[in-house]
Amino acid sequence: MWTALRRPLLVAVIFGCAVSLMDAGRLTLRLALPATLYWTFVPLVETLALFTASRAARRSGSWPRTIDLFFMGHEPWLFWVVAFSVYWAFLPAVAAFSWPPSGIRVWYIAAGLTAAWSAYLDFCFFRDVLQCTRWQAGRDLLLQRSLAWSAGLAIFLGSSGMQVIATRLRL
Repeated sequence: MWTALRRPLLVAVIFGCAVSLMDAGRLTLRLALPATLYWTFVPLVETLALFTASRAARRSGSWPRTIDLFFMGHEPWLFWVVAFSVYWAFLPAVAAFSWPPSGIRVWYIAAGLTAAWSAYLDFCFFRDVLQCTRWQAGRDLLLQRSLAWSAGLAIFLGSSGMQVIATRLRL
C-alpha cells in the first residue's frame, strides 16, 4: 500500500508546503498541514483519471506499482512549484509584483516547458510501462489529462465560479 501512496502523498505535501511558503514566507505546520489535506484532491483525481482513461492501467498486474510509476511524471511540476513558491516566499510582494511584463514571461515559459517535459514522461509511462502503442499512449495521455484537469478545475474553481455566476445573474 505504501508503494501506491508515497508519490501521490509527496505531491500533496509539496503543494501544502508551497502554500505555506507563499503565504507566510516560511514553512509552518499550521498552514502546510491543512493545505496538504486540501491538495490531496490532485493525486486522487489524477489516479482516478488514469484508471478511467487507460484500459492498460486497469489491466496492469500491480495497481500500486502503476500508480507509483505514473506519479514519477509529476516531478517536473514539483520542481516548478517549489521554485515558484520560493520566489514568492523570499521576494517582497512589491518586488514580485513590480517585475516588468517581460519578466513574468519567464514563469510562463518555465510552466510551458514543465508541461511539455511532464507530458513526455507520461507518454513514456504509457508506452513503456503499460506497453501501449504510440497511438494508444497518446490517446490515453490526452484522455487522462482532459479528465484530470477538467475535474481538478471544477473542484478548485467550483465554489468561486458559482459565486461569480450568482453575482452576474443577480441572485
